[in-house]
Amino acid sequence: MRTIIPYAYLKEDSWAEDFTPSQELRQKNMYVQCMGHYRSLPGYGVFDRSKLKSYLLLYTSHGTGIVRYMGKEIPLPPGYATLIDCSVPHSYFCAPEEYWDFRWIHFGGTCIEGYLSDYMDNWDIAPNEQGTAFFQGIYEQMQSNEQTSYITCSTRLIGLCSDMLVHVLKNSDATSARISPMVNSAIDLFEEEFQSDLDLTYICDKLSVSKYYFLRTFKQQTGFTPNDYLITVRLNHAKALLRSTTMTIEEIALECGFSASTYFIQVFKKREAVTPLHYRKFFLESTAE
Repeated sequence: MRTIIPYAYLKEDSWAEDFTPSQELRQKNMYVQCMGHYRSLPGYGVFDRSKLKSYLLLYTSHGTGIVRYMGKEIPLPPGYATLIDCSVPHSYFCAPEEYWDFRWIHFGGTCIEGYLSDYMDNWDIAPNEQGTAFFQGIYEQMQSNEQTSYITCSTRLIGLCSDMLVHVLKNSDATSARISPMVNSAIDLFEEEFQSDLDLTYICDKLSVSKYYFLRTFKQQTGFTPNDYLITVRLNHAKALLRSTTMTIEEIALECGFSASTYFIQVFKKREAVTPLHYRKFFLESTAE
């Protein structure tokens, strides 16, 4: 049921509505907890709120809001949105001597918690090209009372969250930084000598860098630890050999730099969720078809 909000700093046609999904839907999907459209006057604000198990999507239609979160204070101009983890202290309010017309959705879902961690780590605002049509679509779905409404809304929310995540990662210092010559040299070394025993001392001596600097910089610029990257290179070569040769598992393990076939099988299964033999069998059967 839509509720008219009687706050002193909100215009009379501001509204909010609550929704209560089943426990089954809460466990399987993202779900809308409540949503609304506020047309605020100067002086409106929510300050230092926290400990709420919810995510908040804010979008400015007109005017300007200010969002204070994760140690930053950022204006939220028209056409831009942001996401907030409401368990963490946060504030949002109308910019001084401005009005702020904004849409909002509180949502939850265990399926999204890990997914949004990268957004929160690189928190920022992001453009929302769908604009108010996105919120209207969510609202209409929630009003339809169809069994599939929550699934449809979950899909739409994930899509918007994905767009925002891509935007903030592209604009974050960590991911926008170019790969340095040192890291490129390390990548070339892994590709050329993956069959060898590439320990950290050998790599850093070849690159003439300290271990601490190498480990920190490589992880920052690639998202991998050096060891994980080396294992990835070895596994990529191993998968090619499994698909295209009749070499035994033992031969492939040694060819790709693994110390023993048992270790190769263990690493392969952990990364691919199948054994090397099952992987080979799948591709041989696919080729036969």
